[in-house]
Parts: sequence; C-alpha cells; structure tokens
Amino acid sequence: MLSRNSKRQIYQQYLQPILTYACQIWGCAASYNINKLQVLQNRALRIILNYPYYIARKYLHRDARIQPLNGRITDPSPQLSIAKSVHIQIQQSPIKSK
Repeated sequence: MLSRNSKRQIYQQYLQPILTYACQIWGCAASYNINKLQVLQNRALRIILNYPYYIARKYLHRDARIQPLNGRITDPSPQLSIAKSVHIQIQQSPIKSK
C-alpha cells in the first residue's frame, strides 16, 4: 500500500500535467467545461486521501496541499497571464477578408 505522500507525488507528476496541459488556451473556456475537469481532480484527490464523497472540496485540497484546478488556471503567474491575454486578443480581433 502506498502512503498518502507517495500517492500525492504520483498525482502531481502524472495526472496534474495532463489536467493542466495547454490551460493557457482552454482557460478561457466556459466555466461548465472547466468544472468537468475540477470534478475529475476532486475524484482523484478523494482516492488519494481515501475520503468519502461528503467531505467538502476545500478540505480535499487543503489536506492534499494541492491547489484547485480553477485556482491553478487563474494563477497570476506572468507567463500564464500573458498567454491568456494574447489568446483573448486573438479571439476578439475581427477577421478581415480580402
């Protein structure tokens, strides 16, 4: 049986990069779609911590010491915010036809 810390490290090395891959692009998606990924993260944390379904999400993230996916996407790191602003500008620019 793996320890909680070992499970947490496996999550951070394998699952978290998959969940956050290209989040600069899809971070502007509808909250409904982002919530689907948040549910997946919550399920993984429940397995890691061996918590039942009725434990609140805030306790899952606190005890696992892992930031919620919603917070990770809106993280004010410079690289992430620059990429999101460029993506938003591209979406808002009108397409010019010749």
